[in-house]
Amino acid sequence: MKRLPLILLLLSLLLPGTVFAEMPAVGDTSNEVPLPRWQTQQELAIPGPYEMDTITPPPANPVYLAGEFEPKQGIMLRWPFYYEDMFASMVDEAQDVGTVFILVASTSYQNSCINSLANHGVGLENVEWMFTNTDAIWVRDYGPWFVDDMGQLSIIDMRYYNSRPNDDYVPEWLAGQWDYGYYGPNIYHEGGNMMNDGHGTIMMSTRVTDANPSLTQAQIEEIYHDYFGQENVHIFQRIAFDGTGHIDIWAKMLNDHTILVAEFDQNDSNYNLVEGHMAVMDATPTYDGGTFDIVRVPMPTRTGGYYRTHTNSILINNKAIIPIYGIPSDSDAIAAYQAGLGPDWEVVGIDCNQIAPLGGELHCVVVEIPVAIQPLASVELLPVGEPIVIPWGGGNMQFSAIVTNHTDQVFTGQAWTEVIKPNGGIYGPILSYNLNMPPNHVITTNTMTQHVPGAVAGGEFTYVAKLSDGQNVVAQDSFTFTKTGIRPGSGTEWIISGSFDNSDEPVHSGLPSKFSLSEAWPNPFNPTTSLRLSLPKRSEVQVSVFNVNGRQVATLYSGRMNAGQHLLTLDGRDLSSGVYFVHASIAGGASEIRKVTLLK
Repeated sequence: MKRLPLILLLLSLLLPGTVFAEMPAVGDTSNEVPLPRWQTQQELAIPGPYEMDTITPPPANPVYLAGEFEPKQGIMLRWPFYYEDMFASMVDEAQDVGTVFILVASTSYQNSCINSLANHGVGLENVEWMFTNTDAIWVRDYGPWFVDDMGQLSIIDMRYYNSRPNDDYVPEWLAGQWDYGYYGPNIYHEGGNMMNDGHGTIMMSTRVTDANPSLTQAQIEEIYHDYFGQENVHIFQRIAFDGTGHIDIWAKMLNDHTILVAEFDQNDSNYNLVEGHMAVMDATPTYDGGTFDIVRVPMPTRTGGYYRTHTNSILINNKAIIPIYGIPSDSDAIAAYQAGLGPDWEVVGIDCNQIAPLGGELHCVVVEIPVAIQPLASVELLPVGEPIVIPWGGGNMQFSAIVTNHTDQVFTGQAWTEVIKPNGGIYGPILSYNLNMPPNHVITTNTMTQHVPGAVAGGEFTYVAKLSDGQNVVAQDSFTFTKTGIRPGSGTEWIISGSFDNSDEPVHSGLPSKFSLSEAWPNPFNPTTSLRLSLPKRSEVQVSVFNVNGRQVATLYSGRMNAGQHLLTLDGRDLSSGVYFVHASIAGGASEIRKVTLLK
């Protein structure tokens, strides 16, 4: 990983005004010049792009991007900060409801920060220190984005200014420090230009398209779908007379159905533009089938060539920390936040007059760290005798598994194993098992024996176990093994033997031998029940639900289906109590019917 390329070192000598953050190990910050939120003219003269971030494929399974209004571990910000009154107020307010992680370059900087906080009467009750070099205070823009990755946090690292390499490196460094997963999409984007509802809708400005001229809008939307799990990407024209172009200057997502939008003076050149944006947001669908509620907050009159804004705020664990300026609109802003967030939230203001000329206020200088979501269920593979090496002619390996339902509800789903081959191809499912686990139940398997056939090529393989809730993969685990070579003409079957403890249902190895539809479980049910469809070869499949009068009331599947075991879920929330019949058929005439009873 290149931390500070040679060309940047040379340019730093040629451009003495450029600020880099290979900070001196001293506590006095008075000689440091704070960088604005945008790049200076001297920084723009530095050629780019340069290779800095590690680019990776997207997550293999769906990830969850929490909204800013959801529960948080705490916030992260950087010292030196230059505006010590503001910094002390932020730390004081935030550490009451979460941990404050402070980035410092050395113990000297740590000591100067401690002294500054003490001089402002602020203790260190909930502060943790993170030692790394940084270039600027704009942690929101260069800092990590966190996604919930199968019940664990992972970091998404987007490219940042080539003139601030230490800042750009922070997310990758942090992933290593905290042992988080790491994903690097090849896109340049500052964090202040993103807000989301926690249900797959994300909003940003055309700053993202301006900064990535080689990407089409469709490609940008694909990145946010693949890396962030966002289904709906909305890109709004950036406002004028704002050096950042970020959406957080004029809008704020308060919760999953409310957006705070700045109301500009009618004589302001951005008035009509933002009113149009507000109308679009007002008509944007929410996750529950409605549309967003809009709360308006006054936009202070632009003075001195920059905007002061009330939308650039911090939301952390039912406390809103908002920018105020000692002007009449401060009280309107506090009232707007209280109305949009509700009575359970506390709203406090911090004076941001000093920092505003640099292009940002409170939101720009922190990044929130979410809480990982407790997974519905988990699976742990326990291989026997690692490292596992299979001879060229084939052989056996052994493992056991632990499957846990982490909820106080019945978990209905499916478990299966598959193999990722050395060329990246996937073979499977090998083992397939229907899960109907009582609340907080744990299944520990007996020792399973997996035969690896001789006819497969040599190399490193990954053996993967996955759990599904019937729609999405909710958990997985894996281990690797090596095969020393290939034995042409030998067997090709991946045969597994073994069983789950205390279970009457056998595991299924390889493809089903015949078409079948299992009995439903649970039955009677409310509101959902599941059935397993076994298909020996790829076929046209129709699975329909009929009432006792023979009228079709639902379709569970219609179309081509691959060979294997498939879990089908019947959702009865839109049906009346009573008896129903699930009819499954394939091309060629084979069919089966199962009776189910819905009790509400």
